[in-house]
This record gives sequence, C-alpha cells and structure tokens, in this order.
Amino acid sequence: MGGQWAATEPRVRGEILRRAFELIVERGDDYATLMTLEMGKPLAEARGEVGYGPSSSAGSRRRRAASRVAGPRRRSAATACSP
Repeated sequence: MGGQWAATEPRVRGEILRRAFELIVERGDDYATLMTLEMGKPLAEARGEVGYGPSSSAGSRRRRAASRVAGPRRRSAATACSP
C-alpha cells in the first residue's frame, strides 16, 4: 500500500485522514468502553486517551505545517545558554 499512498494526491490523503479522525471521534465512547473491558482502565481515563490520540495528531500536523511555512524555531542568544 505504501506505493499507492505515496501516489495519492496530498488533498485526497488529507480527506482520508480527516474522515478517519471524524470516525474515531464519532465512535470514541465505543473505543473507550472496549479499552475498559480489555484493559480494566477506568472509563473516564479511557475516554481521555481516545480523545487525546486524534487531537494530538492534529496538533502535530498543524505544528509541522507551521514549521514548513515559518521555518524552524530559533532560540535567542539569551536563552541558548539556559538549561
């Protein structure tokens, strides 16, 4: 599938990933219940994990996109020496 995915237009890949995100969020309670049944996690914790995955992925994409536009963040001389 790697070759097919690479050959797919970026816009189409984005639409596929967006739909996957929507389905995960839409079915979040089902995934959380499954995690609770399989791993014994408290339901509230499982819900948090289900919600965290897609949102952190979206945040990573936004940061990468911003980095491509603005370039990597540079530390100032004053903070470069700080631990």
